[in-house]
Amino acid sequence: MSKDIFYDKDIREPLFDFLEDSFGKVRILEEKRTGSARADVVMITPDFLYGIEIKSDADT
Repeated sequence: MSKDIFYDKDIREPLFDFLEDSFGKVRILEEKRTGSARADVVMITPDFLYGIEIKSDADT
């Protein structure tokens, strides 16, 4: 049985769908840098700001 390898690009759209289904109306930004830190995805809700790091099978 071969293992499917998931890359960052394979994860983003399903992640965005999941976040919108789970949190409702959100604003999603990609590849945002704050100082020396970088988030793959930043989600903004009316109450919080979330930084999300995507780790795919191809990451080291």
